[in-house]
Amino acid sequence: MDLIRVSVIVPIYNVKAYLKECLDSLERQTLNGIEVIMVNDGSTDGSELIAAEYSERNPNFRLVNRENGGLSAARNTGLESAQGKYVYFLDSDDFLADNAMELLYSKAESEDLDQVRFSAYIFEDGTKDYKWVRDTDRTGYKFYGSYPDVMTGPDFYQLAIENNDYNPNCGMIFTRRSVIENNDLKFYEGILHEDELYNFQLTSLCERVSVINRPLHYRRYRTGSIITGEDYLSKLKSICICAEESERFIDSHPDINRKSAKWLNWYYAWVMMFYWEKLSKEEQKSHEVKECFKRLMPLLKKNGNIRLSIRLFNLNKPLYHLYKKMRDICFDHDAQVNKSIEKIIAAKRDPHMIFWILTPVHGNMGDQAIAISERKMLDMAGVKYFEVTDESLYELSKRGLLNIFNGSPVLFHGGGYLGTLWFHNEEMVRDVITSNPDSSMLFFPNTLYFHENEFGKEEYIRSSNIYSTHKNLKIYARERKSYQTLKDMGVNAGVVPDMVMLLKEDASHIERSGCLLLLRNDCEKTRSPETDEELTDHLRSVFGEKVTFSDTVLPYRIPEKQRKREYNKLINKVRGSELVVTDRLHGMIFAAVTGTPCIVLNSRSHKVIECYEWIKHLDYIRLCDDPGKIAEIYADMPHGSQTYDNSDLTVKFSEMKEDILRLAR
Repeated sequence: MDLIRVSVIVPIYNVKAYLKECLDSLERQTLNGIEVIMVNDGSTDGSELIAAEYSERNPNFRLVNRENGGLSAARNTGLESAQGKYVYFLDSDDFLADNAMELLYSKAESEDLDQVRFSAYIFEDGTKDYKWVRDTDRTGYKFYGSYPDVMTGPDFYQLAIENNDYNPNCGMIFTRRSVIENNDLKFYEGILHEDELYNFQLTSLCERVSVINRPLHYRRYRTGSIITGEDYLSKLKSICICAEESERFIDSHPDINRKSAKWLNWYYAWVMMFYWEKLSKEEQKSHEVKECFKRLMPLLKKNGNIRLSIRLFNLNKPLYHLYKKMRDICFDHDAQVNKSIEKIIAAKRDPHMIFWILTPVHGNMGDQAIAISERKMLDMAGVKYFEVTDESLYELSKRGLLNIFNGSPVLFHGGGYLGTLWFHNEEMVRDVITSNPDSSMLFFPNTLYFHENEFGKEEYIRSSNIYSTHKNLKIYARERKSYQTLKDMGVNAGVVPDMVMLLKEDASHIERSGCLLLLRNDCEKTRSPETDEELTDHLRSVFGEKVTFSDTVLPYRIPEKQRKREYNKLINKVRGSELVVTDRLHGMIFAAVTGTPCIVLNSRSHKVIECYEWIKHLDYIRLCDDPGKIAEIYADMPHGSQTYDNSDLTVKFSEMKEDILRLAR
């Protein structure tokens, strides 16, 4: 097939009774240039054999077999190999109108759309009673409101809410693949209700969306499916995760309408209450259920849903008492924030106290390792310091209290967040600098990255003005390119290695086995699905099945007390491997400090290549610009545990140590 217009991804798990009807509808599609990626997610009922028949007789049907990992994992697997300009997900117990793909593709192409939304029939399993209506028990599958010909994704989302047309089902979404790839969007694995989260994230990222208000999809309701299953505890916990992940996504995309965010937060609360009523009394009283509601409370407060939530939970007296108890605990979240503010004010009375700010509680273990190294340096220097996390800074910012440090020394956590790549952090840094003009300020080593477009150029100028006009500020870069950028900005700057290079992890006694891939899946990723497939093939030719996929980013928050424990868990993975392949800066550094042979691919930011300069003398760390040469490079490099000598690197931190001591005087 020369031109692939649309990739249809069909996750398959024990749907033998329905699969032929689904795949027949794809065989009948009137649009040429469709690839059908059937992902068999470890079926045990013979579904795989049916899918294999279709792949044998249709060159555009491809079967991918994998171990059972759930619907999200199967969809992600399909996405990894999709080549079409557009992507569509079809559940294997549903089917399509024969002209569905042709109508959707033609509309998307003619109007240059990122996404087309459309309607569906719903029907009970075993019947052909197709309905295009809304009833009391089910989400509607017909658009009742009016919509502009073309609108932005966030505008569509808000209109769908206002028109009571909201439906998260991915079977009613046809999307340009580049939107997904450019934003490295994946389904959250290991949860139910994955469509709720994915639909919101994906639609919010689309610039041009339109609606075809006609049923092109046939949605089956059947006993035993995910949607009708009765594992209400898993559903409740999944919705809680969706609420938290949606809020993180909103925080990192400030252009999203907060009105939509408030509604979505309220919707999640309602669904959690619905599932709570379905639980057994023992489950209702369990710690994990209480913990879910405890985690929901700050989100309700943050989005202004407290009064509404009281009315909602008051509909169920037992749940209301649980809610009230959790609310009191968390809204003593306010009391907790106030207590933190009081501690900061008390710490300010000591003129030698350094406020070490913007430290992470998120799951990026590179940032967590930086914080571990920074704390080690501060302790060795013998200075007094008070840690203020990024979460705490956010709370101060909400209350207009970022000037609370003014007159006291401020030391910024290091990393790679300056510039436009992680713009919400850049904005927070600017606000802290401008709010505290009388503070001496120092940055642990950082990377700056400004996009080479109009947005990047404008923000570069704004940052330059703020950095360079503060009367007592110095920023350390962790590589030469960022150092030169700072000098060009007129900023007082220094350059030292990444903080994690100070660490040294013994691995001489560890038995090593297999290859560990630490590959990024965010806005800095440059790999394509084809690159990943080629990379995997080459590694399996060397290590067989002992190829493990992982990342240096964990999908949950890591408070300061858990920082070291989570770091050790990841380090043990690294030093237990014969080879690490990574495109993450700290994947490379973790391999270096554990004496683990490592092959390094590049990412969007220059930081990997630039920071490699500090450790290029280590012959067990090699750069690679061609995945096809992985096996060749590995054959030519040292194997087994290596010795990490950082004695020359530690000397390079002496100037920064002196600056820290001066900060405390």
